[in-house]
Amino acid sequence: MNSMMDWDNIRYFLHTVRAGSYTAAGERLNVNRTTIGRRLTQLEESLGVALYEQTDEGYRPTSAGHLILESGRAIERITDDLMG
Repeated sequence: MNSMMDWDNIRYFLHTVRAGSYTAAGERLNVNRTTIGRRLTQLEESLGVALYEQTDEGYRPTSAGHLILESGRAIERITDDLMG
């Protein structure tokens, strides 16, 4: 596992879980769905674990994904508080 993670990759993961698909997350973030896929692959590779699984209902976090999701949400709250 790398000691440094890219916050944008975590943010893309959060949006993908919330939106349920690469396409919907890309629309929310104004990026191409392939950018979402590339960023999630980078995040998984940096952590060495799968963070999500694709289901008929969309993307669902694995147990490792839930840990990153919780941490990402906490970082997001802190960032929002700092920004006003």
